[in-house]
Amino acid sequence: MNMVGASVEDSTSFMPINSKNKTNVLIVDDDEAILDWFSCLGEGPWNFSHLDDEMKLLDTLSFNVPDLIIMDVNLKNFDGRKLGNVLRALYDYRMPILYMSSDKNAQIKHGIEEKFFLEKPFKKEIVLKKLCDIT
Repeated sequence: MNMVGASVEDSTSFMPINSKNKTNVLIVDDDEAILDWFSCLGEGPWNFSHLDDEMKLLDTLSFNVPDLIIMDVNLKNFDGRKLGNVLRALYDYRMPILYMSSDKNAQIKHGIEEKFFLEKPFKKEIVLKKLCDIT
């Protein structure tokens, strides 16, 4: 699948991007429509890559660390918030994680700063503002 500034041949691998002035963003979600949505943002300062299997996230990060992770809270096998905590504990990551969810339950946002949470369905202007504020 071709995306903005990146070529992803296998959506389960994070492809290295060699762009000097672009922010590398890894989207962790099993819904390919999410990746398509981000690719529709057009040319901008971000390179989006997609990982549809959170079970491969730790392996992926061992050889390619993005500037930002956008991760679904409700992943197939894990709670994305807990996985984010594991990343920070294991690797002392300081990279920001922007969580997303379509669940309207207030508990979903528990423990996540508003600036690091995206509600699905997305509103383009909100996503762009958060991406600019975080990166």
